[in-house]
Amino acid sequence: MPSSTSTSAWRPRPGRAVTVLDAGDAWYDPPPEGTARVQAVFSRAAYLRIGDRLLAVCGPRVPAGPLHLRLSRLPALAPGFPVRLAAWRPGPHQRWNPPAVDLGACEWLDLPGVPALTRSAGLDPALVAAARPLVERGDVVALADLVGGCGPGLTPSGDDLLAGVLLVAALRDSAPAAARAEAALAPRTTDVARAFLHWAARGRSIAPVHHLLAALAQRDQEAAALALRALAGVGATSGAALALGVRLAL
Repeated sequence: MPSSTSTSAWRPRPGRAVTVLDAGDAWYDPPPEGTARVQAVFSRAAYLRIGDRLLAVCGPRVPAGPLHLRLSRLPALAPGFPVRLAAWRPGPHQRWNPPAVDLGACEWLDLPGVPALTRSAGLDPALVAAARPLVERGDVVALADLVGGCGPGLTPSGDDLLAGVLLVAALRDSAPAAARAEAALAPRTTDVARAFLHWAARGRSIAPVHHLLAALAQRDQEAAALALRALAGVGATSGAALALGVRLAL
């Protein structure tokens, strides 16, 4: 495997085809060109840096999302690896779009597992209580100052909560776009969290969140309970914190 100082960019090996399953908006607006460098590698995903953009390359078990290029299998990569993005250029038909949802009259339903969300998110209940009035008055910038960077996780759970609130605010247009963008940039946090906040402020998150919102909008309690369970299982704390943010926002 090439070291971080290698000048030979990664390319698919003959006979070991890797096919694109779907890709999120970050791979289209505009399409990244040239050579990216691997910033971090995990068991199911690798994060690539190209200029000021962060992209994710994932295996098939990772849900679709705005940063994600999902592949039939995750190739062997290492931090510092240069990657020619032309090897994985997705076509227009592979663009992932979440279901369109009308959140105008959408409300949270009485779902099993809700009382455990704060505990599962790894957040101090007092912090969540302090966040509630900020969410109620739509002050997403003050919310970002309060919860940004708090809690455990590659994406700190406070940022995941903020992402859930920003997502609902974007889909409802209940906070100005400029305020959402400011809130996404406010926290002192990880590059990965900042990238997901950027897209949440524009109405995009990982697929399980959108499935939950679609079920809530249809007032389908059974589907919403299944979607919440799936979302809460994402990461150690991320899915639960996202769900908590959505709940507060609704």
